Amino acid sequence: MANGVTLSTDQLHLKKETRAAVDDVSGQEKVAKLLGRSQARVSHYCSSNRDEFMPIDLVAELEQLTVGKPGHPRITRALARQAGFLLVPEGGDARDRRSLGEHLADMVGEASDVMGAMKAAMTDHRLAPAARAKALCEARQLQDQVAELVAALQAEGE
Repeated sequence: MANGVTLSTDQLHLKKETRAAVDDVSGQEKVAKLLGRSQARVSHYCSSNRDEFMPIDLVAELEQLTVGKPGHPRITRALARQAGFLLVPEGGDARDRRSLGEHLADMVGEASDVMGAMKAAMTDHRLAPAARAKALCEARQLQDQVAELVAALQAEGE
């Protein structure tokens, strides 16, 4: 596991989401203590220069520490996307007290971001690679907003 490894786009995305989840818990030192690992090991799990990934049992523990944070569960959502699935909360999130109108406003805002990113990215009716990546990121955020709206609608009917 030497420095300078080349990771795939999917692997880099997992590293990014792992870093974000660690940051959601207030950083590597705190996560290391909570998970019973060294700070260096947690750093390796987050580093795009290392081919070492967090074991699944630690992912589950880490994501329990991020409940209620935006994007939760980050790593699970990234893994679901890599497998071609969209992660949707079952029955709505009891901690999410936003109104249906707030969910709808968030979804419309994300849709606007997707359209804006694609409009800015279009050259000769094609997307440049970097612009495509930005538009894809925005589209994934829109998927998340739609999933949250669906869950809120399901919870509303219960």
